Amino acid sequence: MEHVPNGPGEAWELLFNDVPSDGPELPEEYLALYPGDWHIPQFEGRPYIYTDFAISRDGRITYNEEGYVGGSDITQTNEADWWFMAFLRTRADAIMNGIGTVTLEVGTLWTAEDLYPKEAESFKELRRYFGYTKPPILTILSHDGRLNFEAATLQREDMHVVLATSHEGAAYARDFQVPAQLDVHALGDNNADLKRTVDMLYSDYGVRNLLSEGGSTVQAGLLNEGLIDEEFVTWCPSFVGRNNDKFRPSYTEGVAWHPTTAPYSKPICLHRNGDLLYLRTQCRYV
Repeated sequence: MEHVPNGPGEAWELLFNDVPSDGPELPEEYLALYPGDWHIPQFEGRPYIYTDFAISRDGRITYNEEGYVGGSDITQTNEADWWFMAFLRTRADAIMNGIGTVTLEVGTLWTAEDLYPKEAESFKELRRYFGYTKPPILTILSHDGRLNFEAATLQREDMHVVLATSHEGAAYARDFQVPAQLDVHALGDNNADLKRTVDMLYSDYGVRNLLSEGGSTVQAGLLNEGLIDEEFVTWCPSFVGRNNDKFRPSYTEGVAWHPTTAPYSKPICLHRNGDLLYLRTQCRYV
């Protein structure tokens, strides 16, 4: 590669890897940083869906305190995790988020190079290596269509945003004009139906690799529909806690499974960088 990645200063240590391989898929410069490779399965008729979350030792994703609402508070703004999040974005045709996550990150562009600018050129080159010519499509799930239309992503002509919402939300959002390409889709009576959204991204936009970055209700909904193929979970050493006065969302919220029908997450790969563990799993469904 012309632009060799430097990473966060320390390579990942591979602890175990049960993913079968017919040969390397990542360039050798990235394998030196992230040994074990990243082979993406291909499916007929639907995208590969993978998720990325940082969670505390007790399974929380945010302190939900004023000034401490982001995932970086869980990781203590760990540079390796920022690099890894950016790395996961490099192979996404589209990145999907709930409106709550997008509202918290109103200044971001949802690209690898925006998240970790020190490796911007290397991440751009990695996307070209895998055949990408444009930034990922940002897909936003909203029940009422009330976006922050001043958000950074919507102010860029080179960005493409797909809003999946209810019929009422679509009627509201279609009245707004922004510099970005904004496509509004009515995909449900009260909320955007997740299965219809995923199918639409595959058929209408050619999305083959779909990354979901949050939040916890989206994660639970995707699992409940059997839509997540693989998880990338950063386990952090911090404890967060929760009580009746302070609600701190867990990894999934809004769905309570029965023991006989609960999704199952099989560990297939584990890395370590500093005090953080990076787990990759395959999701299985009854």
